Order: sequence, then structure tokens, then C-alpha cells
Amino acid sequence: MMTPTAVRTRMAGAVTRAGMVRASGALTSSYVAGTVVDATDFGMLVLLVRYTMGSGESANAVVIKVEVSTDGTTFYRLTDNEATVTAREHTFAALSSPGTYDAVAIAIPIAGVTRVRVSAKETGVASNYGTCEIKYALGW
Repeated sequence: MMTPTAVRTRMAGAVTRAGMVRASGALTSSYVAGTVVDATDFGMLVLLVRYTMGSGESANAVVIKVEVSTDGTTFYRLTDNEATVTAREHTFAALSSPGTYDAVAIAIPIAGVTRVRVSAKETGVASNYGTCEIKYALGW
């Protein structure tokens, strides 16, 4: 349980944390999980995704899956929170030409969870997979 002092400090922006979920590396057609992030006592996660489409490719996209856990063992996918629940994926289609990168920030509320696992894959690949780097920032 957080003390009122801790809440006041975090709301003032004094406590944040940033790091790397996935170092820049080749994507595949299957989800590959990055480093699990300790999100204890934080309420907002921002993912900073840097995506480069493979050489000679067109119309490719990076797909990001976010899972959360309250115990660090069992992970649950985020959903769209509609009446018929659908697993949420963040899909970002390449805007730039192959070999140059695109960047996107994804803000996700995470209050009440202790761990976050982020996975990435690429869709639309004909022959050359692109690369992806994912950084994170935690705060209130």
C-alpha cells in the first residue's frame, strides 16, 4: 500500500523510470517477448517503438502485444474493454521507405499491476524482416 507521501511525490513527477524492453533486432512472424518490466506502484506505461521495415519490402507493419501480471507469473493480455472482449494489439504500418525508421509512442494505463510483458512481431513480410527497438517510460 502506498503512503500519501509516495502518491504526492509521484504525482509531482519526481519518480519515474525508463529502460529498454527490446534492443534493436530483427523481427519474426511470431511474437517474441522482450524484457519483463517491473511496474509496481506506477500507473502509466509509455512504449517508445522504433520500427525499420526490411530492405525491398512494402506495406509491412510491426504488431505490439502487451500483457500484464499481478504476481509476476501469470500474464493477461490487454483487451479492448468492449462487451465482446477482443485481445488488443497495437499495429503500426510503416510510413517510411525501407531502411529508414518510423517511431511511435503508445500510452497504456497500468495501475494495479506489478509486471508488464511486451512482445513484437512483423506482418506483411515478403522476404526481408525489419527491425524493432522498444523503450519504455513509467510514471504517474
